[in-house]
Amino acid sequence: MRQAGIDDFLIIEKGGGLGGTWYWNRYPGVQCDIDSYIYLPLLEETGYMPTEKYAYGPEILEHCNRIAATFSLQERAVLSTEVTGLEWDPSRSSWLVRT
Repeated sequence: MRQAGIDDFLIIEKGGGLGGTWYWNRYPGVQCDIDSYIYLPLLEETGYMPTEKYAYGPEILEHCNRIAATFSLQERAVLSTEVTGLEWDPSRSSWLVRT
């Protein structure tokens, strides 16, 4: 979005940290069943190389946080917040997001 010139955005995350499913699923041995080089985004942009062909959860969560740090996304994140509704406002050409 920033590359497109859009800097007016928020990331709303229900969890207490970024990482989506990898934030929530931390049970022993949690692992991705897709090749890490395909599954993990922005490897070149973050200068990261996965340590295993099928990455384990902690490594994937760490990479999610690496992406957030690389692109300064933490400053745009509202954590521990659940979206409860969305409504398009055509008069303002914007979304009303209820939390």
